[in-house]
Amino acid sequence: MNAGIRRFRRFGVENMNVCARTLFAAETELLNISVAGACLKTTQSLQTTHRQIVRLDSENRHLTLPCSVVWEHVIDNAAKSAEKSVPVYKAGVSFEHVQPDKVVRLKDFIRESAVPYEQKVSDSYKPGLLRFHVHSNNKAVIYYTRTLHIKKMGLGGMLVELGCDIQRGKIVLIELFLPNENPPIRSRGRTASSIPVPGGESGRFDAGIEFLDMTTADKFRLSRFLLFSNVPGKE
Repeated sequence: MNAGIRRFRRFGVENMNVCARTLFAAETELLNISVAGACLKTTQSLQTTHRQIVRLDSENRHLTLPCSVVWEHVIDNAAKSAEKSVPVYKAGVSFEHVQPDKVVRLKDFIRESAVPYEQKVSDSYKPGLLRFHVHSNNKAVIYYTRTLHIKKMGLGGMLVELGCDIQRGKIVLIELFLPNENPPIRSRGRTASSIPVPGGESGRFDAGIEFLDMTTADKFRLSRFLLFSNVPGKE
């Protein structure tokens, strides 16, 4: 993805009705939990219109549950990195359509990893089911999808605009939706670069994502779309 060593031309695809969706993973701190939902703390904003999946981890159990974010706000303090302050978010997620066998496993997780609150909790949840304070060092990983704004694309990767910085070398799952074509092109991707958008809105980043294992058939589909629908984009 770096200039000077790029193997494939990149093409401008803005306003070409092509879009991408990718799956990200964010590690969170599990603050409290009930059979209906949980409260998480993370440095990644989780607000999205797509359904998400949360994985609960303890010493003895690993459990994945479908969920959605019902509220989120920034905590006053921030996690400090070497170069800048990173916002810390607190979010509430609601478990959705949990199968009966997983409800049993969720109750086992709560019994082994949490203790009941002794006083009423005041936050954005409605009063309801008993919630439990989770022991320290218990983590949760939440998987969430984002629709990407694609600026340029080639057979080797794409340049997208994101509303957050992304770690270089991060591996993501990608779905590319080409106009009038089904199914979507699927591939893993690796973040090769992430820089602030020049002269753009604060908090926006241009990220270069390299395609890793696209099939030969999907490469042909993408090549056909790029060659017949566009002209090379400016580097």
